[in-house]
Amino acid sequence: MAAKTHDITKALHGLRDNLDISPADREMLASARNKTRTFLKQRFGEELRLVMKGAGGRALEDLPEPTFFTQGSYAYKTLNDPDPEHTPPQQMDLDDGVYFDASAVKDTSPKMLLLAMEGVLRAWAAKQGWKSETKPNCCRAILPAVGGGAPNKHIDWPIYCVSDEQMSGLKRQGRNASDLTGIFEEFEIPYLPSAKGVVMLAHKEKGWVESDPREVLEWVLWQRREHGMAFLNVCRYLKAWRDHQWADSPLSSIAIMAIVAQAFDEEAAFGGDKKDDDFLFAAAKRIAVCLQQGVWAPFDATERLDENIPEADREEIQKSARNLQGDIQRCLYGDIAAAEICSLMRRHFGERFPNDSGLIRACVAAAAATSAQTVKAAPHYAGKL
Repeated sequence: MAAKTHDITKALHGLRDNLDISPADREMLASARNKTRTFLKQRFGEELRLVMKGAGGRALEDLPEPTFFTQGSYAYKTLNDPDPEHTPPQQMDLDDGVYFDASAVKDTSPKMLLLAMEGVLRAWAAKQGWKSETKPNCCRAILPAVGGGAPNKHIDWPIYCVSDEQMSGLKRQGRNASDLTGIFEEFEIPYLPSAKGVVMLAHKEKGWVESDPREVLEWVLWQRREHGMAFLNVCRYLKAWRDHQWADSPLSSIAIMAIVAQAFDEEAAFGGDKKDDDFLFAAAKRIAVCLQQGVWAPFDATERLDENIPEADREEIQKSARNLQGDIQRCLYGDIAAAEICSLMRRHFGERFPNDSGLIRACVAAAAATSAQTVKAAPHYAGKL
């Protein structure tokens, strides 16, 4: 490929900063999570007793007390503000796992646990002026926008059952010795290894389903350890691209992250001093290919992350990804003005990509190569001086 003509990493960092949720929204999410945790601890056990009694189940003697573990994009710092052109329906989300000792809920069905969660959350949401929703595998509270307007955030509470050994570690919130310990501390996440027994997710129709969100968390943080913050940055850029192109895309965030990881691994094999824009270009090239071959979970080789994408949507995503790839290539390697680069990128990422030519840097190596070619092409003067 020709020499790189422009570096747009500084502009991408401007995009990243514009994707950050506001301090007020972050505070509202954290406060709502913490207050809801307190209410659930106070009321969940008694609500479960009433649900089981109403269903003719056994009377509970010892009421189970939940323990909580925040997971998902909020935990590993890839949470973006919703795209302004698609709000609503897009919302920022916080996923707060609710964990129970296996021994405490061994005689309680997942459906009963979810019904109890619904009852408690419905009462709490009404008290707070929120809306609540029921999903097959979690309960959701929908929070208003700061200062009014359409709701733009929600918190999900899925329920998990773990071994007593794992629960003991979760309650201690301990940071065990691990190569990842420093990364967990940096992200303010308690370290709890995911390989100590099976974690089960409560599902209304399917019952207990094996699902350990900490596998995803550990994998993401390993990528952060291996590739630095650029990995998380590129994931956020592509999530922003998806959210700007579609109000509700079937391409999941974890599928995007798996594609980005492949791009980073491939680029690292070539060496060199790569920046965010190089990795974004590499990841954009991978999207259509991966959707053709299948996107497999790196933490579970049997799980295909794109299997539920309808064929028409798959083709549309591939087409859009190829357009993104082509325009990034023009921006990085073409003879193009900085203002046009901003215009092209805003076509894919929306108004949150900075419209600032000053953030686009001409590459010195490309300029030097052009200069060398010019000198070489100049006619040789054979006459006398």
